[in-house]
Amino acid sequence: MFGVGIIGVGRTANAHARAAAAQPDCAVVAVAEIDEPRGREFAQARGGIPWHSDFRDLCARPDVHAVVITVPNFLHAPAALAAIAAGKHVLCEKPLALTAAECTEVAVAARRAGVRVSVGHHYHHTGPTLAARAALASAELDLGPPVMAMDVWHKSFYDPPRRPPWFLDAAKGGGMWPMNGSHMVDRLMFTTGQRVVSVRARIGNPFWGLAATDAAHAFLTFDRGFTAAVAHAGWRDGVNRFETEFVCARGFLRVTDREVAVGRGRAYEALPVPAVDTFSSQFAEFHAACTAGGRLSAPAEWGGEVVAVLEAAEESSRTGAEVAVADVLRRAGAGD
Repeated sequence: MFGVGIIGVGRTANAHARAAAAQPDCAVVAVAEIDEPRGREFAQARGGIPWHSDFRDLCARPDVHAVVITVPNFLHAPAALAAIAAGKHVLCEKPLALTAAECTEVAVAARRAGVRVSVGHHYHHTGPTLAARAALASAELDLGPPVMAMDVWHKSFYDPPRRPPWFLDAAKGGGMWPMNGSHMVDRLMFTTGQRVVSVRARIGNPFWGLAATDAAHAFLTFDRGFTAAVAHAGWRDGVNRFETEFVCARGFLRVTDREVAVGRGRAYEALPVPAVDTFSSQFAEFHAACTAGGRLSAPAEWGGEVVAVLEAAEESSRTGAEVAVADVLRRAGAGD
């Protein structure tokens, strides 16, 4: 039996637990949550599995072979390192850590311990992302290489009842740029198969004035000449929008959270989008990697590269200069 421990009863904990329990020869066997009522409720809902207030106690359990980490962002790296030190595989919600240097520490520790680390960039497992990725690679559609893209995500982000205090504190990994900017960077990289080489950005908190970002505008240059403008806003009053438009050499590709369409002849035509159980697909990939040596689409190194792009954007916003992602990775010790 492949035993899974859940660290933190965060927003996605229930979905991760259901996905783990759905795998053959796999079971959620323990939970760690500092909030005792929440932790005990989660444990009771799963047949009265053991509850721990300290994630290190969960990591010490011999019946736990892997952990899923859904604690606040600033605890991702400490929890992952504790699990790795105990010889456990790790599926950690994104971002993997607050800094690229912390991501490198996690990646190095995992390699030395011989365990697998997967980062919860769940858009690798959504129908629209998979359909868009396939469309760009399709010889039949023949869109040609992507030339440029506009990726827009505007939403009401700071409704106080929906956000815990840490979420509004940049020092703890809160704010729109680490939370959702990481998704936008990851999706662009995964969909195109290209990596970001440099960033110029403006990031701040003009809407709410909190100690966390609520607006970001970034210009990303990729390794094969593709460029993307990322616009992300947590509006005070506005309209939600979630859309990426790729301008390719021989056509357009539009991607939303539900639809994918090819643009030609001055009109868009919808493509089929597969129905995917996102969390089940993500956990199945993780389970196969841990038990059979399968490939991970978002290993620790990938998660570290996404965080390095976020850091490069923040540095660019502070300095006004274009920042090379390789410089951020080098300072973080990636590749050492």
